[in-house]
Amino acid sequence: QEDIVDRIRNVLNDYDPSSIFTEFLQNAADAGATKCVFMLDYKSYGTEKVLSEEMAAWQGPALVIYNNAEFSQDDFRALSQTGVGNKREDASKIGRHGLGFNSAYHFGDVPSVCSGSYIGFFDPLLTNLPKIRTAAGLVAQGGQRCDFMKLKHDALSDQLAPYQDAFGCDMKSRFKGTIFRIPLRTLDSQRKAKSASRICETAWDIKKMEDLLKSWFEDAKLSLLFLEGMMEVQILASQAFTWSATKKSVSKEFGMERSLIPQEDSWALTDIIRIEVKSAKVKAEKDSASSSRPSQDWLLRVEEGFPLHSPPD
Repeated sequence: QEDIVDRIRNVLNDYDPSSIFTEFLQNAADAGATKCVFMLDYKSYGTEKVLSEEMAAWQGPALVIYNNAEFSQDDFRALSQTGVGNKREDASKIGRHGLGFNSAYHFGDVPSVCSGSYIGFFDPLLTNLPKIRTAAGLVAQGGQRCDFMKLKHDALSDQLAPYQDAFGCDMKSRFKGTIFRIPLRTLDSQRKAKSASRICETAWDIKKMEDLLKSWFEDAKLSLLFLEGMMEVQILASQAFTWSATKKSVSKEFGMERSLIPQEDSWALTDIIRIEVKSAKVKAEKDSASSSRPSQDWLLRVEEGFPLHSPPD
């Protein structure tokens, strides 16, 4: 059986680091979110009241990703299965699955997620989280979610501090949103860690992350155009820049023209399902005299149901 760390490394080979932003934005849209925020948290937090001595190494700067949709039980299950997720079970999902989340390991070894009343930490290396459940009632080695409203907050105040008051999350009541936190694998965190990362050797500092986020601006705009339901994206790197865009502002900037191209033939599967399939042609021209961007055309085709020549078993 493929080792979980080897599996993650293989995933990272297929994902460019910059793709993590689009992946998480797609996931948020799939979950029903209308807003997504990518934020660099420059702070370093206390290291005394944490899950384990090893977790103290991951209390430094982090990439934080927020969206205003709440995780479902299926979403939590998908993250617990490396390389397996509900995208395989639901063809309408773009990227809401374990493979996409694993792109986070480009940047750090111990990502975490907080949504609803649950918080979960992930430790595929099995070197950071406690080997057994702690007296505070939190995760065992490898990663596990728990109800944060039932935790002994005093014993874990430093560990939970990064989530406290972030995007309206108070860690005391149900949080109607989702926050991913990816502590950066910096040279400092690598130095503090007791063992080297087998997941990824690349170190990330704040400047490198700022540059990567800045390079994603244009792709973020295009993603807004095509992700149904997603209305706003923000990028917050408070020591360098802040950036935001809405679907309305981007559509205006690109001067969007849309037209439907009807297909000559539609198809049916007996009496089970009948779907008229259409293609949408989208043309974008940026209204800026100073822009050298050429006009761009996209031909979109969306199909629902089973392929015509591949009926279900």
